[in-house]
Amino acid sequence: MKLKKYHLIGLGKISQGLILAVLLLMMSAGPARPAFADSTSPPVLNTMPGLSVGPSVGPGQIPNGLSAADWLSIQGQIAGGPYLKASNTGADDQFGYSMALSGDTLVVGAYLEDSNATGVGGEQGNNSASESGAAYVFVRSGGLWSQQAYLKASNTGMGDGFGLSVALSGDTLVVGANFEDSNATGVGGDQGDNSAVDAGAAYLFAPIYIWLPVVIK
Repeated sequence: MKLKKYHLIGLGKISQGLILAVLLLMMSAGPARPAFADSTSPPVLNTMPGLSVGPSVGPGQIPNGLSAADWLSIQGQIAGGPYLKASNTGADDQFGYSMALSGDTLVVGAYLEDSNATGVGGEQGNNSASESGAAYVFVRSGGLWSQQAYLKASNTGMGDGFGLSVALSGDTLVVGANFEDSNATGVGGDQGDNSAVDAGAAYLFAPIYIWLPVVIK
């Protein structure tokens, strides 16, 4: 069962009127979307996922207890988030299935992405490694988001699901590939023997000028 969460980011000082408006929006929005799991919806930052203005607050109307300025501020927060896509968008890649945010760095997993690239910044156009997976690093500078890196496993394999899970702390990133098949053990083992079907692996990246991978088994 996937967790459902609401995130309220960047509204600044919250008055009783702001809280009332948020509750009105939540009631008019319907069921919450699963956090980090809806592949049909792009990741949106600095906003309130799943919320919309429903029939209880029509166009031009201001909820009771709010000033016009407060209501405009809330509407701007809802509508003003960035829209992020992969640099190699592909059907069924599941970009956005997993995400991790730390400071001004965001990592997005696409565990069914198909390219046969390996490592960092590889060729994204060859889709011969079906469902091998990928991860994308975005950074925010001056309030604007841009893609910094395209990450693949060092031993890309069909069906490995690289990017099914991601975790980020500061500038240290871990990407999981639950269905990776090598029989290696420990850290930095032999990745070439795929006799341990769906054994899984984790890949540690750190941005020393570029994102460098270390494989953990």
